[in-house]
Amino acid sequence: MSEIIFLAIITAFILYKLFIIIGSTTYNHEVGDNAGNGVRREKKVKAEVLPDDSQSTSYKHLQSKVAKVQLLDREFTIDHFLAGAQHAFRMLFQAMSDKNLYDLRHLTTGQLYHKICAKLDTDITQYEGYIAKIEKIDDMHINDIDIHGNLVNMFITVSYSGYLNNGVQCGDYKMNCVLTKHMSVDQLWKFTTLQHTHS
Repeated sequence: MSEIIFLAIITAFILYKLFIIIGSTTYNHEVGDNAGNGVRREKKVKAEVLPDDSQSTSYKHLQSKVAKVQLLDREFTIDHFLAGAQHAFRMLFQAMSDKNLYDLRHLTTGQLYHKICAKLDTDITQYEGYIAKIEKIDDMHINDIDIHGNLVNMFITVSYSGYLNNGVQCGDYKMNCVLTKHMSVDQLWKFTTLQHTHS
């Protein structure tokens, strides 16, 4: 009996160490047009916490922030967050292209929502970084995490390409985004900032 208990303890310890190792590595995903339904599969998207060097001070600092977020939401994981953020990013551009105010309202915070609506009332093509349809997302990574009580802000950078509203394919773009969520109130992450940056 004591031998069985001893083996169970050893097994639990090994599984725990594996979980710690897996939880601190780079996450890769295959992302479809709709998350998880396999409508269209892209090549693997590099989705990770930067920098890659797990020994760097900034990487460890970011990992400590991830641990704090997990105290607020025990189900939070980097891979799940980035997969959802990639899907939401696609939906956001589609909603802007379709002038779908319902989806926009659920994808953005109030200030950004009103800013986009103001552009929709004039000329959406003048909106900075505007693309009518996302063709592919090449990279998405977390740059920083800001935590104020239960309010969490995720600072991410997205590298993507797509099509303009006239059907012309455009080159590579980069956009810095901030997604926010009140962990004890909100069900979804929402975009609060969109800022196009040159590659």
